[in-house]
Amino acid sequence: MEEWKEFHEEVKNGTKESQTDKLGDVLFTIVNISRFLKLSLEEAMVHANHKFRSRFSFI
Repeated sequence: MEEWKEFHEEVKNGTKESQTDKLGDVLFTIVNISRFLKLSLEEAMVHANHKFRSRFSFI
């Protein structure tokens, strides 16, 4: 949550460079969470893309 809050603050007040830096921190944190929980990032993205495609084709 701390990294997400910092990123959100940079989106509101920061430069593109600082926003990119904080987004990298968020992504790094997500990777570490998935490793800790032994979850597959690739599988998660496949599922997310499936859901998006299903919702978008409904529209």
